[in-house]
Amino acid sequence: VGFCAGVRHARYMARELRARGMEAIAVTGEDTLDARRAIYARFEDPRDPLEWLFVSDLLNEGVDLPGINSLLFLRPTESATLFIQQLGRGLRLHPDCAVLTVLDFVGHHRNAWLTLQALHHPSAPPRPGTDHELGITPPQGCEIVLDVQTRAIMRKLRAHSTSKRDRCEAAYRTLRDELGEPPMPIDLWGRHDMPEWEEIRATSGSWLHLRVELGDAQPWEITLAATPAHPLAALLSAAERSWQQPRVSAYALLWGLVADPSPERGYERFFERFPRWRVEHRPLEDTIAWETLRKRIAAALDGEQLHPEIMALMPSREVLRAHLEGRLRLTLERDYQQRHNGVLSTPDALRLHHQYSRPDIIRHFGVQYDPAVHNQGVIALDVQTREGPQSHIILLTKIDTSGAKQTYQYTNALRDPVTFTWQSQNRQEPTSGSGQRIAAHEALGITLHLFVQPRAGAPAFYLGAARVREIEGARPMNVTLALRHRVPPDVCAALGMTGE
Repeated sequence: VGFCAGVRHARYMARELRARGMEAIAVTGEDTLDARRAIYARFEDPRDPLEWLFVSDLLNEGVDLPGINSLLFLRPTESATLFIQQLGRGLRLHPDCAVLTVLDFVGHHRNAWLTLQALHHPSAPPRPGTDHELGITPPQGCEIVLDVQTRAIMRKLRAHSTSKRDRCEAAYRTLRDELGEPPMPIDLWGRHDMPEWEEIRATSGSWLHLRVELGDAQPWEITLAATPAHPLAALLSAAERSWQQPRVSAYALLWGLVADPSPERGYERFFERFPRWRVEHRPLEDTIAWETLRKRIAAALDGEQLHPEIMALMPSREVLRAHLEGRLRLTLERDYQQRHNGVLSTPDALRLHHQYSRPDIIRHFGVQYDPAVHNQGVIALDVQTREGPQSHIILLTKIDTSGAKQTYQYTNALRDPVTFTWQSQNRQEPTSGSGQRIAAHEALGITLHLFVQPRAGAPAFYLGAARVREIEGARPMNVTLALRHRVPPDVCAALGMTGE
C-alpha cells in the first residue's frame, strides 16, 4: 500500500506501476463504498494478481487487510496519530507475512522523534519491552531496536525539538504561502502534515490571536483582540469549537444568523450552500436549534438577531460570514465524515483487545454512526449476513465515571482477566426492555460485545464476546460477565487491574 498526497498523486502512482508490469489500483474517497469493498476483496484474495493499492485519505482506520507486507510513505505528516494508523495497516498478523517492509520517500526521518512517540503505549505500565532511555513502552509483543549511532541522534533530536508554538506558526505560514492569502481553520482539513486544530487553539488561544500575532489581522480584528468581552469574540470563539451536536440544525442556524438578516431564511440558505447536509434537514420549528444557540452564543444574541455591536464593528455581513464559515466548516467536515462517510465493516473485522472510537465501533456493525441514536451504553443492532440476520448487543462502558453527573456514575470493573462486572443504568431491570434482552441473550441468540473505556473520551478496548454469568438487583442491574478471551496484562493494567 502506498499512502499518497492526493487523488491525482494516487492515480499517477498506480498508472506508473502498471506501466512497469505490476498490478496497481488507486483508491480514493471519490470511489463508492461498494467499489472500495470490491477492490479490498480482490486485494485480500491471494489468487488475484492485484499487488498494489495507492490511497488518498483512506486506510487510516476502520479497514483491516492483514495480508499487507509493504508500505510506501509518499506523503509528509506531522501527525503521530496518522503515522501510527498508517503504519498499523501493515502490522496486522498474517500466517503468510512475517516481515513488514516500510519505504519512506518523504523524509519522515526529520520527524523521527514524533515517529517513536507514536509507538508509545501511554496507558501501559513499564515492562521488559520498555525503552527507559527513550521513555517509550511499545504495544504488547513489540520492541524498539536502535543501534548506538541512532540513539545518539535521537538524544540530540529530543534536546532540540521545536516547541508547539513554533510548529503551529510554521504550519500557518505554510498554508498562507500555498494559498496566497491568510488561511482559515478549514484549510487544515485533510492536511495531515499539519498540527491538529486542537493543538493550534491550545497554543494560540484562538485563530483571531494567531492572525494578530502573524501580522494578518484586519483593523477590526485588532480591535476585537483588545476587547475579549465583545459579543463578536463570543461568536467567533464558539464557531471554533465542536458543540457535539447530534444533528446539523444548530450549526445551520448559526450560519444563517450571520449570512442573512432573516435567521429563518438564512437557516434554509445553509442547506442550499451545503447541499449534502440536506440528509439532516428538518424544519427549523421542529428543532432545538434556537435553544442551543442561546446556550452557546448568548453574549452574541439580541433576541433572535445578532447583537448590534457585532455589525457595528464588521465591514460587512459578507466579511462576517466568510470568517465564521472559515471556522465552522472544520467542525461540519468532521461531523459529516463521522456520520455519513465512514467505511462500513462487519463484527468479524473487530480486533480483539484493540481500541476503537464509538463511531468506528458502530461502523463495524454495518451502520453509519448517528450520535442521536448511538450515543448510549447499550446498543442493539441486527447485521445482515449470507446466513441471515444476526443480532448483537454492544455494551460500551467505562471504568472511571467519577467525572459524570451522579446519576451517570456506575460501578464497573475488570475483576480478573476473564471476568467483568458491569452496572446498568438506573432504569434497567432484567425482566423488561434491553435488560431482559441482556439477561436472556444466549436463549435469544444475541451476541454481547463488550467495549471498555479506561476513562471518558478515551477509545474503548474491545474485550470480545461475553456471556452473562450472574445478575443481581434491578434499577440498576449488577451484571457479572464472563469473557470468552483472556485479557492480556497490558490491557488489564490500562483498565485498572494489576496482577492475576
